[in-house]
Amino acid sequence: MQLPLPRHLAPGAIYLLPLRLSGAQPLIRQVSGYLSAEEMARAERFIHREDRDRHILGRGVTRLVIARAMGCAPGEVCFDLGPQGKPRVCGGPSFNISHSGDVVALAFAASGRLGVDVEYRKRLRDLLSLARATFRSDEYAELVALPEEARHEAFFRIWTRKEAMLKALGCGLSELDAIAVSGLDEEEALREI
Repeated sequence: MQLPLPRHLAPGAIYLLPLRLSGAQPLIRQVSGYLSAEEMARAERFIHREDRDRHILGRGVTRLVIARAMGCAPGEVCFDLGPQGKPRVCGGPSFNISHSGDVVALAFAASGRLGVDVEYRKRLRDLLSLARATFRSDEYAELVALPEEARHEAFFRIWTRKEAMLKALGCGLSELDAIAVSGLDEEEALREI
């Protein structure tokens, strides 16, 4: 699998790399050799192979892109944790990883805060109850005001925007009510993959 890797990360630009798990076994085998012993041990703790493969693909390709940007080998990229537990690269660019279903989304920037989220849009049986429990009251009201057929798309638009913002800030999902986003804006924050 040939990856369109950037030669460098330009200041002010965001590089988004969407990957599909299906058909990625050769790449997974390749990048698994870049992971640290700790990363591989974590991968092996996953019960389901797909979860293990998503972890290896995400972290391995992240190492590959960052190593290229920093001019080192993928195995030499050093990660640590920020104050709120968000992984970061010691002396390197910003990155974020999200995965759901068959998609692994990676985002990179030369510097700054960065968050990305991708969600498999499955049908939710009780979408409004979940929204009431997790969204701010204004977001919930916006969702309820929509025609029923538009709610599903708007729910996932709100959810992914909130999660990407929280990831950029280094916060957990327990902070969902700390930020407000709109599900009505037709202009996507990130393109669909």
